[in-house]
Amino acid sequence: MTRHERHERHERCEPRESREPCAGSAQAVPDVLRARLAVAQAACELAELARAAVPLSPAPPQPGDTLAEADHVLAAARRYVAAAERYERLAAGGELGPGGDGEAGAWWGAYTDLAPREAAADLDEWVLRHADGECCAGPAPVSGALRSTSV
Repeated sequence: MTRHERHERHERCEPRESREPCAGSAQAVPDVLRARLAVAQAACELAELARAAVPLSPAPPQPGDTLAEADHVLAAARRYVAAAERYERLAAGGELGPGGDGEAGAWWGAYTDLAPREAAADLDEWVLRHADGECCAGPAPVSGALRSTSV
């Protein structure tokens, strides 16, 4: 699999096939928390794309591959900023508005919106897998914030 194909899959942050969304889970999570979860998903996507760009292959990349890879990282960074802007607007008491700018073109937009608790649990696993002893947020560094909301 080429680095470009790995970018397209975003395999490390994608939802697991085995997890089924809980009925009503999206309605039980306030918009501001779903927006913050979208920021977390965008950060995960950006981190995975940037991480995938680090290893060097013994064979030189095809012409244009490195620039295409950088373009994917930049697009993910823009989604991250847009998701953060949306969250900040909501946290300040603003309106949700039409569609999530940070979610445009992102595979995780619908997942976060329709199954926020499942998305948060997947992000818990991602954070803990990448913590390297730095994480002190306990076993639920993402989903813990959603637990205070009722299902």
